[in-house]
Amino acid sequence: MIPHDERHLAQLEELLVQSDEPETDFEGSPLSECLECREHLESNLSLMDELDLVGRDEQASLAEIEETELRAADQDLHRASRLFSEISAAPPLTLQDYRRERPRRVVAASLVLVPGALVLVLLWTVLFPTHRDPLLGVNPPGFTPAGHADSFARFSWPDTAPKGGWYVLQVFDGTKPGHSAPLTERMRLEESSWTPPPESEHWPRRLRWRLEILDGSSADSTLAWFNIVTTLD
Repeated sequence: MIPHDERHLAQLEELLVQSDEPETDFEGSPLSECLECREHLESNLSLMDELDLVGRDEQASLAEIEETELRAADQDLHRASRLFSEISAAPPLTLQDYRRERPRRVVAASLVLVPGALVLVLLWTVLFPTHRDPLLGVNPPGFTPAGHADSFARFSWPDTAPKGGWYVLQVFDGTKPGHSAPLTERMRLEESSWTPPPESEHWPRRLRWRLEILDGSSADSTLAWFNIVTTLD
């Protein structure tokens, strides 16, 4: 046996890093004659085995979690697809019909998927077909002012926020690019209407306003958003 030397540790570390069979290579090296080096080797190999076992367990757990999430997403997709097919086959609804059916068709539908946005947008497309104005583009019905308007005295929209949810409204100058500064701050509203301040009399004759519907969860997830374009006649 040979006495242990501090340089042995560097040699042992190099052997462990570079060798594919550290035990075999160790036995063929002068380090095998050092009792302390042998103890270091056994300790390191034991630790490497434990880490390898932990890594395999973690990979198995991650694979199981991923498979569970994929199954849940697939079930959500099937439920959303079935619900959308049922609604697509239903006859067109009037605004009065829509308000009566809203708790069943809109609020319930938004619970099918956790994000909710896909279902809500699809339902809106079916229940409220959009109308295109050749000058003002697409505006969903039920929003005021929209398209050609008599005044900007009051903003209103369908009351579609789920229980505990709210709206966020912001108004922009419709004559300027989309990245221009807004005319108002982002306003949180509990009701489905808003009355502009007196200074709105000096607003331009063309506006763009953005409405967001939030679900009221701790994450304040946005269920849907709409950009409305309007021009004062």
